[in-house]
Amino acid sequence: MSCSAASLRRLGAASALALSPAAWAGEPVTTHWSGDQVTASATLSQPPAALRAAFDQAILGGGLSPNVTSEEVLERNGACTLVRQYVRLGFLPSTFDSLRCATADGWVEDMVGGPAFQEMTSIWRIEPAGPGTKVSLTVHCRVSHYLPESLERAGVENATLGTVEALLERLSE
Repeated sequence: MSCSAASLRRLGAASALALSPAAWAGEPVTTHWSGDQVTASATLSQPPAALRAAFDQAILGGGLSPNVTSEEVLERNGACTLVRQYVRLGFLPSTFDSLRCATADGWVEDMVGGPAFQEMTSIWRIEPAGPGTKVSLTVHCRVSHYLPESLERAGVENATLGTVEALLERLSE
């Protein structure tokens, strides 16, 4: 989870409305950069209403980011959950706390403390896409230590892509 002069994000688990393997069918997850944030997305065959409960369970379940080694819930307050995440960025272990809140079309997660990042925000969205659903994760972060921009961008893009792929796999279980 790294970025250019900023960029990063994440997600989570399953439900009674899990996807059949055909719903995702292993279609490729695409990524694109817009300024200092990266978005990874995929389109599923099921409509958003059929996916929302499983999507929410996946987000709250955590463990989707390839950089997060574990996480714990510190507090729940309405639509928001304060989470402590233990991460490995390259060879550097670190922790940070983030506030994960439900929105009308997904989830927003903002870092509220930790030494690895100056700032970090993740936005998960599920949106209608024809008869199916587009699932996307947009990440923006600013790391606290120096990394060449190319390494930061590659790290955040790989982590974002891996997180969306993990979500799709979890929904397919």
